Amino acid sequence: MPQGFSFKESVVYAAEPCATLQGVNRPELLPKTDAATTPVIDVARILTNSQERELATYISEIEAASKVRVRVLTQTFPNTPGLAIRDYWKPDGRTVIYVHDTGGLGEGYVVNFNAGAEVEKMKPLTYWRQVQNTYGNRYYIR
Repeated sequence: MPQGFSFKESVVYAAEPCATLQGVNRPELLPKTDAATTPVIDVARILTNSQERELATYISEIEAASKVRVRVLTQTFPNTPGLAIRDYWKPDGRTVIYVHDTGGLGEGYVVNFNAGAEVEKMKPLTYWRQVQNTYGNRYYIR
């Protein structure tokens, strides 16, 4: 894994009955397009094509202004690319991955942020948790 990035394993674990948690690794769910030109992966299929293009344009503007890589993954756990996302996007210390899980990861949250070390220096982990707790819980979304 690239130095300075900690991909939160809790995003991609699947529970098996009477077994320990196993990491999900499903690269077949990733698009065949070049990762450098694919900032949005809509596995959950919650975005229209125009919404996905608009979001990609907005992400491009954010990246140009902030020099932080932003990536968006939608999924419905356990239907997730899981750990394969690391090999695809190759996140580093200046990467933020926003995960929107319509299945809620088996929790009350539908949003998760994975921020690289340099990004956490700009906005610490407590910031990302506060955003998640405020806007990413099922109560707020409904």
